[in-house]
Amino acid sequence: MPVIDTPFSVDIAAHGFEDWSQVFSEGVAPGSTRTLDITLEREGVVAKEGRNRLPAPEIVFPLNGAKLYGFPRTTRIQWSPVPGANYYVIDVEGCDGGELGCGRSFPLEGWRMPPAYGITGTNYVFDFLGNQPGRYRIWAVDAEGTPGIKTPWIVFQYP
Repeated sequence: MPVIDTPFSVDIAAHGFEDWSQVFSEGVAPGSTRTLDITLEREGVVAKEGRNRLPAPEIVFPLNGAKLYGFPRTTRIQWSPVPGANYYVIDVEGCDGGELGCGRSFPLEGWRMPPAYGITGTNYVFDFLGNQPGRYRIWAVDAEGTPGIKTPWIVFQYP
């Protein structure tokens, strides 16, 4: 893998398993090596040490299918705390098209958004980019850096 000195995550999906990701919150510095070692088992993806992963956070707001109003489009995402979580990570994407749904999406990281990783509280605020659908998902990360199970994608729209 080339050197990436900014935070990034690696997502892995295998048929029949929930998607899994590993967050490298400091990136990979030049001259250093990071190893990713996972095992796929019948019960799902298991960390190398065989520990159970943290559960997905419970979404408080906005719920799937929510229509949000206002300008600027300041959006607050809220969730319930996950016991054992050291911090949380959020993916936020914009969606092409005007109907509620998300056939094609594009990441919004870097679009006037605060960092969406290393979040220690249970909410995240950002300005959404336009009058269109968007989606997000959240997961907890434990003290060893092992990511928990991701929430399903939650779709919202600014009509």
